[in-house]
Amino acid sequence: MSDSTKPKTPVGKTYSINTFEKLSNETAMQNIVSVGHEHIQALHGYKSSISGLVQVKGESENKKELYKENLEKLAPNIQKMRELAHFYELMLTTVVGYVENLLNQSEVPNQDQVTCMIEVLDTVIILDALKTWQMGLNNDFSMYRRAIQHVKKDYNMSEDEALRFFLITANNISKGLKNALQQKVNGYEKVLVYVIKCCADRFETKQDHQYLRVAVFCVSMIDSILSDPEKVGAIKKQIKLNKTQKLFLDHPRITLYKELPMNVANILKNCPNFTESAENDKGGGCPLL
Repeated sequence: MSDSTKPKTPVGKTYSINTFEKLSNETAMQNIVSVGHEHIQALHGYKSSISGLVQVKGESENKKELYKENLEKLAPNIQKMRELAHFYELMLTTVVGYVENLLNQSEVPNQDQVTCMIEVLDTVIILDALKTWQMGLNNDFSMYRRAIQHVKKDYNMSEDEALRFFLITANNISKGLKNALQQKVNGYEKVLVYVIKCCADRFETKQDHQYLRVAVFCVSMIDSILSDPEKVGAIKKQIKLNKTQKLFLDHPRITLYKELPMNVANILKNCPNFTESAENDKGGGCPLL
């Protein structure tokens, strides 16, 4: 999907889950990619507001006014955080619905559908890593909570507890998607295994690290299933796990986003079932490479 054909959705424009449900499956997924890339750019270039805040001392006579001034300076960044958290919920709903539809259709996903999955999953990977990497988010939010308590007398700390938890929890965007698929989509691994196969096939002809990022992410999402011998047998009919493993071992460190690296080896350390199954995989199935 070229940049010119991607739907342009400003980050500041809030979509509801109902709005996304009215879109076609592919259009909703394309909007997730488009809006997600806006958030990626915002996170990568994020500038903390802390250096521009007024230092409020305990004996300050106009303490409330100073905190109000700080709130105004923090407001744009806090709004970005709220929009990111809202986008996360929309992403979960959209991807879960898309995977369900792929499983319910009679034919194998076509290349456009696979591309949709790859682009959305890659967006999730990058966005999640940048959110965890960007410590300025938590610092600004802490200053916001401190300031608003002095400005808004009826402010309840629980009002923003969900947002606080979203910001402080590392890797929760990717983990949230994994949990949503596990809990809501029976057989979701069938789609992810097919995506792994297609990523490996595409990487063979085009050495794009996007395909490796998505493939190893999919492996991390199906690792728990690989403890089930019956499901492992079904998966091995589609892909050779040892060849998938070799693909990762040959590229232990790849590009995540711009100058930021992604450590594939570290991800595989948290995929014990995949590692064991790959080492025991000695034949059968359709090779990835």
